[in-house]
Order: sequence, then structure tokens, then C-alpha cells
Amino acid sequence: MRTTDKLEVRVWRGNEAGGFTAYQVPRQNSQTVLDVVTHIQRHLEPSLSYRFACRVGMCGSCAMTVNGKARWTCRTHVDAVVGGAMLEIAPLNHLPIVRDLVVDMAPFFDKWAAAKGAFTLVNDVRDGAGIERLRAVGGDAGCQACHTHQSCTERCPKHLTPTASIAGLKRLVALAVVKRRL
Repeated sequence: MRTTDKLEVRVWRGNEAGGFTAYQVPRQNSQTVLDVVTHIQRHLEPSLSYRFACRVGMCGSCAMTVNGKARWTCRTHVDAVVGGAMLEIAPLNHLPIVRDLVVDMAPFFDKWAAAKGAFTLVNDVRDGAGIERLRAVGGDAGCQACHTHQSCTERCPKHLTPTASIAGLKRLVALAVVKRRL
């Protein structure tokens, strides 16, 4: 990598009541947002808290809000999201902030477990737990909470279409309600 310029970065610090702190980071060729966060933590702000694991766009643990959109920071190149020389990095929206860029993922995983998300079998006629599964995904903050913005499809590292699957779940829940099975 070759340094080409400086990048102005605003990073969320603290908890829910925190705020943004500005940093200057060397601009690099092929630089990811995760590279920027790592540079800040290693060279400018050792106390900065953030999460990452695989660094290859598979696990999703590095997800943060980048210039207003949820993104996997290991897969997001700075050049793709920075129009000028400013980058804003914040924790994911709609999850409790633990500290800095780290959010509490427990609410997400609780919903995943309640929906029995290890396998979505609602289309398999052999699935004996179909109604319970529909009850779980059709409940509070379930599939009906999806706003169909396609952002999960845009960010899926396996190029799947979760939005289409969620739409199918919405139809199945509605049909089950009409048939008085839910």
C-alpha cells in the first residue's frame, strides 16, 4: 500500500450518550474501513473498542454504520464510500451500544434463536414445527419489521437474497392468519 493523502475520520466514542471524535488517517490504496479503524486503534487511540474476526467478509462481526449505512467494514473500501475526504464510522443502529463501535448483539441472537434460525424450513413439507416457526418469525420484530430496503441482500457475502426470503415468510404468515392457523 502506498500513502496518497490524509483522510478525515469521525468515529463514535463512548456509550449511548457518547459522541464523535475526529482523527486524521493516512489514505492508502485499496484501504478498507476496517483498515482505517485498526489504524486509529493501533496508532492514535489505543482505547478504541471495535469487533472483527475473519477479515474476509464471512462472519459479519466487523459490521458498523459507515457514512449512515450498515456495512461490513472488512469488505467496504474507503474509495467506495467517501466522496470527498470525510468518513464517519458509528456503531450499528438499533442495538444497544456497549462501548465505542461495539454493540450488544444479544437482542439480535435472541430473535434468531426464537425464530429457530439455524435452518429456515418453512417451505419443507416434512417440517413438523412449521406453525411454531411461523409464530416465531411473525411475532414482534419478526419478518413484518423488515422494511424491504434490500440492504441485507446488498451486503450478503454469499450473494443470497434474504429480502426475497423475508417476503416469502411475510406471505406465509399472512396466509396462516387468514386460515386461522396462527
